[in-house]
Amino acid sequence: MIFTASDIPEEYFPYLGILKVVLGYVDTKSYSYSELFNKINIETGGITPAINVYTNAKNLDESTVTFEWKAKTLKGKQKEAFALLKEILFTSKPEDEKRLYEIIAELKSRMQSNMISTGHQLAAGRAVSYFSKSAATLDVINGLPCYRIVEKAEADFEQYKEPLIHALQELCRYLFTKEHLMFDFTGEEEEYREFSNRHAQAKPALVNINDYTGKAYLGIDAGSTTTKIVLMAENGGILYSHDNSN
Repeated sequence: MIFTASDIPEEYFPYLGILKVVLGYVDTKSYSYSELFNKINIETGGITPAINVYTNAKNLDESTVTFEWKAKTLKGKQKEAFALLKEILFTSKPEDEKRLYEIIAELKSRMQSNMISTGHQLAAGRAVSYFSKSAATLDVINGLPCYRIVEKAEADFEQYKEPLIHALQELCRYLFTKEHLMFDFTGEEEEYREFSNRHAQAKPALVNINDYTGKAYLGIDAGSTTTKIVLMAENGGILYSHDNSN
């Protein structure tokens, strides 16, 4: 499951590296983080996030940033894996301050250790970032810009917790939408057909608003960078939708 992230606001890029280690390790609507950990290990062979930057081979100045989720399952367990991914993507609770601080403190320690043991790689990445756009993007996400946010948040969590939580929530709302979604599937032909049919059925039907009569439900998500509006019919069909930058 791949979400494109190239067009998110630049100020949120350093938070992508933090979001990657938060999701899957905080409480969700149905599970505590420890229960979620156990559920993932029972139902799957692992669910892991990754951030990648892909350079256009025909135009080296163009690159695409992706936030990816990789899940391994036995045959017949795809439904459970996607249910867990849905739980993580849409019901995670980064606003749990106690748990968030624990993650930030652990992340700071791990990043410091990596900088000491592989400082030459960090220096090389920073040097390459001055003439490579993709390397510059990775440096912002995984390098010193991300570490500086983590360091400040760990040192004075009370001051930095609100902007940190806000940034993580905004990233989730922005990234995990159908407009940014792509799938990468590996399996047998029969499993692929089941996968394709299941996700085709999940797509809500479009309804002609001029011909519709009955109750309608309006949903509005007004964030700091985008506003999303959807008007839905009683049967779940979409009467009208709008998504635009503020």
